Amino acid sequence: MKKVIILFAMAFLLVFASCKSTPEAEPVLEQNIVETPQEPEKPAEEAVKEALPEESKPVPDFSAENQQGLEKLEKARKAAADAKAAEILPEQYGAAEKKYSDRKDYVAEHFSTESFSSEMQELTAMYEAIAEASLALGKKQQIEELGLSQYNKNDWTKAETALSKLQKEYEAGANSSQLLATAKTVNESYSKVLLAGLNGRAKKARVSAITAKKKADSVYAGVSQKAVYKSYADKIVKADSALVTRNPEEAYKGYKDAEESFTKLYESVSKKRAEAQAKIEKARAAVEKSESYATEADTIAPLKSAVAGIEDENSTLLEQDEYKDPESAVIDVDSTEMGKAAAEIEAEEIQEGEK
Repeated sequence: MKKVIILFAMAFLLVFASCKSTPEAEPVLEQNIVETPQEPEKPAEEAVKEALPEESKPVPDFSAENQQGLEKLEKARKAAADAKAAEILPEQYGAAEKKYSDRKDYVAEHFSTESFSSEMQELTAMYEAIAEASLALGKKQQIEELGLSQYNKNDWTKAETALSKLQKEYEAGANSSQLLATAKTVNESYSKVLLAGLNGRAKKARVSAITAKKKADSVYAGVSQKAVYKSYADKIVKADSALVTRNPEEAYKGYKDAEESFTKLYESVSKKRAEAQAKIEKARAAVEKSESYATEADTIAPLKSAVAGIEDENSTLLEQDEYKDPESAVIDVDSTEMGKAAAEIEAEEIQEGEK
């Protein structure tokens, strides 16, 4: 019994000691509590956008824009080739072609994902400038070969000045747009000189053609060579049409052809008329000689009747040309509508030459 009491007392002491050693909990101070601010809720649309994966966002497509620029570039490139730029301006054309070739593959690979508008515009302007300059230099050569600068001295001086400016701009590395503007001025100025020169040359050719026709008229070529004469007159009529419709080169060729044709016709008819006239003169001389012998013989032994082989003094020895109103065979090329218009243009040229 004593043992039980002793064990119970020891257990009680242990429990009491453990309760006394546990520290009391300190009170929590309100100032030490920090509340974390809550973020405002995002709208549902923004939340959805953030939730979308990266690959689903729209990617810009430059295909249409690049295609439009490429079409203009190809057109300008073809124009430069047609203007024979490879022959006339090989250095400049070669440089443009190198740029085109160097970028061609890259542009094709990134045609839809990158914009090449600015780059294409620059190269397009370069090709256009080369085309304009090539055409201008071709016209300059034609003007010099034909001696046409005298027909428009003001624009000739303007063209020469602009060409010198273009060369300096190119050497200084001016941009394509500036080169194109100057090249257009050069080409336009040379074009005016060439047109004025070709018109002037055609007008002078018409005067020569009409003069040759009048010489043919003087030997009645329209009577003796009616069909040929008409075909040559038609050449002048056709050339008149070309002159009036502003095709001076074709007009010039037509007038020169007509001049040569009428000159040959005049020479041919004149030769035949001269040969016929010589035969007439020879026959006439023979008749006169025969008449002299006949008169002497008739004095000695007069004939009682006509003798075979001896022609009467009033007989026609050679058939003569009978031109009934030969003027009616003349074709008046100035009486046609085109002829009247061409004659007016021709008169303007004569008046300008007299100033």
